[in-house]
Amino acid sequence: MSEIGHLNLYTTREKYNKLLRTKKHMKDKLGLKTWEDMLLYLCEFWEKQNQTKDNKP
Repeated sequence: MSEIGHLNLYTTREKYNKLLRTKKHMKDKLGLKTWEDMLLYLCEFWEKQNQTKDNKP
């Protein structure tokens, strides 16, 4: 979570591009090269989070 703690669906394209310049690990480690990549990544991330919550007894 700490990897994307500073990202959310309200992150604008401009803000994200600025973040990409400063957060090299987002490009290298997470492979998020564009704003669209980030949105897809977040959607998948939250989907997984919700699934694990639902599976708890």
